[in-house]
Amino acid sequence: MNARKYAWKFLHAEIRRRVAPDEGQDLHPQIETQGLLMKQAREDGVTDWDILFELAQFGATYALMPRTANDPLAVAKKIEDRVMSEPDEDDDGDDQ
Repeated sequence: MNARKYAWKFLHAEIRRRVAPDEGQDLHPQIETQGLLMKQAREDGVTDWDILFELAQFGATYALMPRTANDPLAVAKKIEDRVMSEPDEDDDGDDQ
C-alpha cells in the first residue's frame, strides 16, 4: 500500500470513531489499530511524513466539500472505494 491508502485507513478509523462509536468501546482499540498500521507502513517503506501529507490533502478536500445531509459513513465508504481501488504506485511518482 502507498501513503495515500494508509492515510485513508487512519482517517476512516477516526470518522468511524466520531460518527458511529461502538457501544462500550474507548479509544484503546483505535490506538492499537493505528499503531499496527504505522508499523506496517514503516515496513512497507512509507514514512510518517508521507502519511501526514496525504492526511492533509484529505483534510483540504473535505473542507472544500459542500455540507449536505449525506450520512458521513456513506460518504466515507464512497471515498474508501475510490482510494483503495487506486493502483499502488510509488509516492515519489517515479513508476517504471
